[in-house]
Amino acid sequence: MRRASILLALSVSASADAYALEIAGDITADGRVFLAAPRHLGQRLGTAPSVAISPIAYVQSDDLTHTLTVQPFLRVDAADSARTHWDLRQADYQYADGGFSFGLGVGTFTTGVLDTHRVVDVVNQRDLVEDLDGSKKLGQPYLGLGYATGPFAFSLQYLPYHRARTFPGERGRLRFPLLVDDEEVLYESKLGPWHPSFAARASVSAGAFDVGLSGFSGLSREPRFFGQIFDTQAVVPQYDFLQQAAVDAQWTLDGLIFKGEAAARWWSKDLRFFVAAGGGAEYHFYDVFESGADIGFLAEYHFDGRAPDAPVTFFDNDVVGGVRVAINDTGDTQILAGVVRDLNNQATYVRAQAFRRFGERWRASVEARFFLGQEGQLESGLLDDDYLQGSLAYYF
Repeated sequence: MRRASILLALSVSASADAYALEIAGDITADGRVFLAAPRHLGQRLGTAPSVAISPIAYVQSDDLTHTLTVQPFLRVDAADSARTHWDLRQADYQYADGGFSFGLGVGTFTTGVLDTHRVVDVVNQRDLVEDLDGSKKLGQPYLGLGYATGPFAFSLQYLPYHRARTFPGERGRLRFPLLVDDEEVLYESKLGPWHPSFAARASVSAGAFDVGLSGFSGLSREPRFFGQIFDTQAVVPQYDFLQQAAVDAQWTLDGLIFKGEAAARWWSKDLRFFVAAGGGAEYHFYDVFESGADIGFLAEYHFDGRAPDAPVTFFDNDVVGGVRVAINDTGDTQILAGVVRDLNNQATYVRAQAFRRFGERWRASVEARFFLGQEGQLESGLLDDDYLQGSLAYYF
């Protein structure tokens, strides 16, 4: 989608450089309709609408050496006060010249190659009030250095502050029986959220093959939960030490793509070891039956060997299947559908989505999510949270 932008040339007396200002972003209104009554005490029906705005502004020199980016995010939700929140997704300065790069501020970073769950992706905190699948992230304060030449790239990040995970409030849907008390966050480090973390990554591309090696040392972005002393029906999150060494790889052969990730983790101050990994493949059919449409199929498997008292994960022994249909029409119509199934307890998550662009600035989407399984499992707290959602976004 083409974004509308404002370009303004600025002159700087101290240099001959020219700068351009670009402003863009989107405003999205959406509403969810839950198909069953709430199962947890205090929850609302959950059919109230919400509105989100995410503007973004760039200031960049003509030679692309200097870039200043600011991207705030705000959502107002009528059903859950915890989902009404704001964040700085990005607010940083970046310098790039001759393969060398430097960054300072708040940023959002993604590593890994899998679509459903990326075990190597540990720099940013997840924004769970935005989306249960963890695809939305909170901005992370950082200082970064990087160097890239030809097929090789290397980066090093200093992360001075830890962001605590967001969770739905008492009145919100898509939560579990016990509330999370995000006012009483615990840390294994005596420095609390100011305990520094470090991340490093090296990658190489060789034709159709891409591989990355990464490391992380600091505070985990995944919390453990402890019960309150008093009967408040809430739990307190604690963030422990985490050391991680990881690898991710992708091999592209025309329409067939193989993907894989693996991470060795040493969790807590006791350095309790476990391994998490995932692998999968995609295959794409182009111009199916000469219709102009493309169809892609996805299959993944995820494994996680952490102990029961470690931070909770849904992807301990799961298979994933999905399909994507791109009509390739003037409205860029796309249809996505996927299923995640836990092989241990048969809990199943189904998601289907369709979206289409209207004109230059509007996009509409519809989505359905279903949660299937048995009582007494980790996922059973979501069994009554099947819902339909409609969204309308305006891009400026």
